[in-house]
Amino acid sequence: MKLDLCLAAALLTFAPPLVAQESAPKSPRSITIDDFFQIRDVSQPELSPDGQWVAYAVRARLLKDDKSEQRLFMVSTHGGDPIPLTAEAVSSSHPRWSPDGKYFSFLSARNGAQNQVWLLDRRGGEAQRLTDVAQGVTDFEWSPDSTRVVLILQDPKPEDAESAKDKDKEKPDWNSDAFYQRQLENVWADYHDKDIPETNFDWQSWNKQERSWEDTKQ
Repeated sequence: MKLDLCLAAALLTFAPPLVAQESAPKSPRSITIDDFFQIRDVSQPELSPDGQWVAYAVRARLLKDDKSEQRLFMVSTHGGDPIPLTAEAVSSSHPRWSPDGKYFSFLSARNGAQNQVWLLDRRGGEAQRLTDVAQGVTDFEWSPDSTRVVLILQDPKPEDAESAKDKDKEKPDWNSDAFYQRQLENVWADYHDKDIPETNFDWQSWNKQERSWEDTKQ
């Protein structure tokens, strides 16, 4: 009996208190330059037509290169790891799903060129450049039937316009609706490996104020 009491007393004596085992909270500190360059800016969320995915942009600041870089990712609305849609070392923005959900499009300035619309087939493959505009594309939107895009452009600088003219004098008018329709048809033909029938260009017009398509057919 005395032995049991002695053992119990010894355990109580040497058992460290639970409160003492808890680590003390870290005191606040000032943000450092390394902390700043670890911050990521998330923006431009775009929900896919089927509601299963969200595409978004992530901007990182690169200390070594003294610049920022923006990449596009998508993540399931059910959770999980994000999937990169664009590569490193080149910035991309304005993620857009085609209304039929088959294609993912975005703006990117690659190979030293101006911002252009790029198209990514969701079934796989590399992104394809859809436009080649001298002054670059500021913004764009899909038509409801996923066969056309409307472009928002600024007037080209004289040197850009002259450079484009020298590059290819056979190119059609940059402001031609038919030109961009044909560009889309060419990409679609490459993806589906079949001829695209002629298109009637008496189609919906873009309303800049409402940012939507209006039916102009009589």
